[in-house]
Amino acid sequence: MAEKFVVVAGSPRSGTSLLRTFLTRSAALCVHKTEPHYVIDLYQRHGRTITDVKGAADFLLSHEKFPAAEVGEAELRKALEGRTSISLSELLRTCYRLLNREHPERPVVLKHPGFILHLDLIKDLFPGVFVIHSIRDPRANAHSQRTRWPSTSLWDAASRWRSSVRAGREWQARRATPYLEIRYEDLVTEPDATCATICGFLGIPFDQAMLAFDHVEREWNPANPGEGAKRHYQGFEKQRIHKWKKYMAPAEVKLIEDRCRDGMALFDYELMNPQVDVSAYVPYYLKERKKALKKSVKRMRKRLRLRVGAS
Repeated sequence: MAEKFVVVAGSPRSGTSLLRTFLTRSAALCVHKTEPHYVIDLYQRHGRTITDVKGAADFLLSHEKFPAAEVGEAELRKALEGRTSISLSELLRTCYRLLNREHPERPVVLKHPGFILHLDLIKDLFPGVFVIHSIRDPRANAHSQRTRWPSTSLWDAASRWRSSVRAGREWQARRATPYLEIRYEDLVTEPDATCATICGFLGIPFDQAMLAFDHVEREWNPANPGEGAKRHYQGFEKQRIHKWKKYMAPAEVKLIEDRCRDGMALFDYELMNPQVDVSAYVPYYLKERKKALKKSVKRMRKRLRLRVGAS
């Protein structure tokens, strides 16, 4: 039986968690409960071929995002016993066979926003993967990122959104794998039609009961970024669509729209085109670029540490 995989990806804070919550309502899917950060981490440490099989297994089993209890440490080590090398694809698929062993016919759903920027790798690891790309208004998306992570550079957030849209559209044009774009706004305002489209794309049954769910997540306070409290959500809530309008300054809106203008047109996001004094905008623009550069250097150092740690 051919193994099946579904990837839910997009710019961070674009609705991928909500999509995953909806997909858990289907008995036809095996949904990974956390973001599998270890996939990219393993690739950065070992590449596509792993020669330190025991070290890779130790890394996986100790990773906070790896479902060690569901996979089973003893079962994984037994499956890898005697292997001196293994492809990253086979290692991960071995893990997911164990995770999905009671119903191997079910596709495994992996939700990770960052996968949208690594689709070539994802296809190599999971041949025939179905990709669902969640897209959100870049102004709301950047605002949500800053609310969650106060140090976020809006330049960085806008650039990430633009890169995600370009990566998805390039992938779609190549017809490399089945690919579906979902607007977050459509998901929360028209959940019936949008979720039925998703189920049709995946070839699984859709039932209205799948829309009746509640979940507990941390709600972040836009008036005090980084501050949050757990909140009980019921189904699809619309109130966060336009919250950014209350909290974003004209210079911030201009920065995002200037970076994302072409992509916004693709998804019918209306521009505000705020008028901003140049003498005030230039210092703000330079500050955001500087903040983005610092974060980029930090990410490069992290990748370097992973590579050095694996050598």
